[in-house]
This record gives sequence, structure tokens and C-alpha cells, in this order.
Amino acid sequence: KAEHKWWKKDGHATAMLTLKGPDATRAACVRCHATQRNYGLNAGKEVADYAAEVGGVGCASCHGPGGAHIADPKAGNIVGLGESCPECVIEAVCTSCHTPKWDPDWQLEPRLQAAKHP
Repeated sequence: KAEHKWWKKDGHATAMLTLKGPDATRAACVRCHATQRNYGLNAGKEVADYAAEVGGVGCASCHGPGGAHIADPKAGNIVGLGESCPECVIEAVCTSCHTPKWDPDWQLEPRLQAAKHP
């Protein structure tokens, strides 16, 4: 699909490669570099809760778990593409990893333009 081809060229696809040393084994670091695989009350506390072996940040990291979309493919059940302020939702999702501490040069508007994909 076009989305997958676009993603493979984006830095999110290889985000795990940017983690070096002990950071690659810390869930607090991996959470921004890999896609969460387990959800729920205690999920996200262990590296095993993330698909780190895949190598990067996949669609579900930004758009939410894909089960609802697969069952009923429409824009309304993808995070950030609903009817209420999609830019606000996207900003909250992006800035959960792209923080001033870890990504001081990150800016929402240029990244939204760059992130437009099929």
C-alpha cells in the first residue's frame, strides 16, 4: 500500500535504531521509538509491551490501535481524523514524544505538512 511505502521512507520507521546502549532496554525510552503492542491498565511499563523488534514507530503509535479501523475502515475511527479538532489531537499525540527536552527543534506546523501521507 501507498501508506506503507511512505512510512518506510519516514524516520519513524527506523526510530529504534536511534536508541543506543541501555536506553534500548528501558520502557520509558522505547515508548517513543516503537509501537505499543499491549494496551490496558498496566501496559507500557515493560519493553515487552512494545514491538521493538519491528524497528520503529508504526501507524498505531499515532493513529491508535487498528482493530476498529480494520473492522470498519473509515476515517472516523482513526485517531486525529475524526470530526473534532484533528490538529489538536495530532499535536497531543506528537508532543507526547517530541518534547522540548528530547526534540528541541521540533515544530508542529512543518511536521504536519511533512507528515501528510496517502
